[in-house]
Amino acid sequence: MDPQQIERAIAFVVDQHAKFAAGMEDLRHRQDALQTQMETFHAETTSRFRQIDAQLNRIVAIQETQAGMLANLGLRMDELASRVDKLADLQQHTDGRLNIVISQVDDLIRRLGDRRGPQ
Repeated sequence: MDPQQIERAIAFVVDQHAKFAAGMEDLRHRQDALQTQMETFHAETTSRFRQIDAQLNRIVAIQETQAGMLANLGLRMDELASRVDKLADLQQHTDGRLNIVISQVDDLIRRLGDRRGPQ
């Protein structure tokens, strides 16, 4: 190789090295930007997941409260139904006794009317 060829080869190698170094620097900048974006995304995602988790915990607590209230309501409804049944039984008993009283008063009025005779 003559000196010109060596000089061109060296210039080529130096030029290629400079392009490679510039490309590597560009890649480093892009990697840094991507790393920053990923960290931001991770922070936002983590924050959002925490918010969703807190909301889900509130929903679960509300559902548990409502389940307790519904169970209590069911018990109260059963108690109310039992009382209504008892009240219906008592009403029938009262109706029966009232019918007896009415019948006795009716008989008494007839007997008293028969004793007085026609007027």
